[in-house]
Parts: sequence; C-alpha cells; structure tokens
Amino acid sequence: MEFAAGEAALREGMLQTRARRETEVLLEQKVRERRKAKPLFYALCCGGTALFAVFGLFAGMRLPYSAAAMAVAGRDTMMGSSLFGMAAELLRGSLPQADSLYTALLQLFLLLMTGAAAFGLASCILAFAAGRTARRLMSLSSTLVLLTFGSFSALVFLGAETMHEALAHDALFTAAAVLVLRILSAAVQRRGKGLGNALLLLFAAAAFTGLCLPQTPLKTELAAALLAPVQLWGPKDIALALLLAVTAANLLLSILRLGAGKAFLFDLIRFLAQCAAAGSAFAVCAAEEMSFSLFTGAPLPSLLVGLAALCGLVLSAALLAIRSAQKRPAEKKAAPKGQKDASKAQAASKAAARPETPLRAEQDGHETG
Repeated sequence: MEFAAGEAALREGMLQTRARRETEVLLEQKVRERRKAKPLFYALCCGGTALFAVFGLFAGMRLPYSAAAMAVAGRDTMMGSSLFGMAAELLRGSLPQADSLYTALLQLFLLLMTGAAAFGLASCILAFAAGRTARRLMSLSSTLVLLTFGSFSALVFLGAETMHEALAHDALFTAAAVLVLRILSAAVQRRGKGLGNALLLLFAAAAFTGLCLPQTPLKTELAAALLAPVQLWGPKDIALALLLAVTAANLLLSILRLGAGKAFLFDLIRFLAQCAAAGSAFAVCAAEEMSFSLFTGAPLPSLLVGLAALCGLVLSAALLAIRSAQKRPAEKKAAPKGQKDASKAQAASKAAARPETPLRAEQDGHETG
C-alpha cells in the first residue's frame, strides 16, 4: 500500500508539473500577444517615415534660403538648392571637392540621406505586405532616416557662424517628424513606458545645442580648437574636443536606444561620462584663463551643457533604480515557489523509489486489519 501511495503521489506531482507548464505557456503566449501591436500601425508609421524623408529631400525647392546649400557648396544648387539636387550635383561632380573632414562628412551624409529615403520607400511597401515584420522594418527605416537627417542637421549647426546659417530647415524638419513617429512606436511597443528614453534624448540634444550655439564664447573657443592643427592643441583644446566627442556620441546613442527597455546602467555610465567631460572642460578653461568670463559672458550655452548632462544623469539613475525595484518582488515570488515545487518532486521520487519489503507489507496488513 505504501508503494501505491508513493506512485499516486508521483502521478499527482507529474500532473501538477504538467499543469504548471501549460499555464506558463499560456501566460507567455498572452504576454507575446500583448506586446505585439497591430501591424497596420507600424506599417502606417513606416509609410510616414518614407513620406517625411522624401519631403525633406525636395523641401528645399520651396525655401527662400538653404542653409544646407551654403554649408555644402557655398552657393545655390540645382533643383532649388534641395538636398536631392545637391546629391545629384555631387554624383555628377559639379560640387567643389572636399577640402576638409567637415566638408567630406557633409557630402557623405548627403548621399546617405538619399539612400535612407530610398530604403524607407522600399520598407514602406514591404511593411504593408509583411504583417508581423512591419515593426522591425519601421524601426530600421526610421532609425536610418533619423540618424542621417539628424546628423546632417547637427553638422550644419556645428559649422554655422550665425543663427541664420545654423538651421537646415528641410533636414531638421524631417528628423523632428521621424523622431515623433519613433517615440510613438516605442510607446506602443512598450505600452507607454518609453518616455524616459525620450527625455534622455532631449537632454542629450540640449547639451549638443548648448555646445554648438553660434556667436557665443564657448562656440568660438570650440571652433578655434577644431580649426587648429592637432600638434598645437593645448589642454583647453583637448578638453573642448573631448567634450564635443562625448556629447555627439551620447546624442547618437540616445537615438539608437530610443526604444530600449533594458541596460539602464549603460545610460547612467554615458551620462556620467558626459558630466565628467563637461566638468573637466569648464575647469580647464577657467584655470587657463584665470577667470570665468567664458561662462559669465554668455551663460546660456554653459547652463545647457552642464544642466542637461546633470539632468540626464539623475534621470538615468532614477530609471535604473525603478527597474531594480521592479525586479526584486518578482525574484522573491519566484524563489519560494521554485523551492516548494522542487521539495515536492523530491519527496514524491523518494516515496516511489522506496522498496516494499515483506516485513513492511506484513505491518501494513496488520494496520489494515
């Protein structure tokens, strides 16, 4: 009888394990269904991305002044100084040869923007027919368009000497519109939990804007450092160049991590690096000039760079703390449940494996009698 009871306990444990596995599979399927938004929404976002990209390529035809054309060629170009017209002239060899790394990057991103717009159109057609893969196509096309048009706008802004020359309206409008679509898709994908990454991107963009704001002492010192030969760089030039590199890299990473839901420790590290670069640059500039005129003469750029980096650091630390707090209750609930199931399975296996001796059977017979 003890053997039969052990066998029954073993069967009961197996049934419980099977039921628990089926329940886990059903829960996983429900979670996957919740995470999958409607493919039509992503296909429409992909179509909007392609539309804005094509619009940005030809919007310069309706603009009275093209900051992009002045930055790339120093004159008006074909097709109303549109981005597509400049790319066509570049392929024909009509544009001046690149005489610096800055001009070479501008011409490179002209071609990349045209390629990103073409890829967006192809992704738009595939997204309406692909179904479940529409989200990946939208994410890839929007990221490419945002990176190319945004990088070109940032380069024009970096090299401008006045605010009139700083804003490439056609490329900037495309980058802003696609950014809104990217934020909406990330919010739908993560069920409204992507606001933190959008704020981190805002802080990174504010820091880059403050660093490259035209007609300010900080921008003047940065331009002087970038135009000087590397062999003649001093501590101030190195600190400002490092600050620009860290700020630009942080902006690029913020765009790439716009829809991310993990690795908030990486966000904390990169904003900590930006705070360190900003603090060291300000300290070196103040020590070399023996005054704070670089910051007090026009405080807005310094405030944007410093406060944006600090706010990004605080927000990334808060997101990391919230993520850690959400993981702890789930781990505490999962650990006792796993230990309890393991102990039940071990007891059932011991009872089933215990042999039934004649003496034990006789005792069981006396007990039943």
